[in-house]
Amino acid sequence: MAFSFVEDDACLYAFFLKYRHLQYFLYVFRDSNRDAWPGLADYLAQTVRHPSAPHATPIRIRLTRHGVIIPTPKNDVLIPLDSSLDYKLTYEFYIKEYRS
Repeated sequence: MAFSFVEDDACLYAFFLKYRHLQYFLYVFRDSNRDAWPGLADYLAQTVRHPSAPHATPIRIRLTRHGVIIPTPKNDVLIPLDSSLDYKLTYEFYIKEYRS
């Protein structure tokens, strides 16, 4: 008997879409894919709404990387996630203005 992650075609389709979205966002932010950034900014401007002003027209889209430096484990002991890691590392790598 073969092992299967999905039980029907609808689940397979949903799994495929989630996988493709994950792959897209893993790769689109790389510097080598900078040609995709204007299109991503346009897509976000059309689909993502401001939480406090959902009908507002976007003025600018900023694409930002967020990261954390995870220290090398000592003696094969991982540090807990709620420790004193600096979660404030950000890098704004693309800005698109829509109106001034």
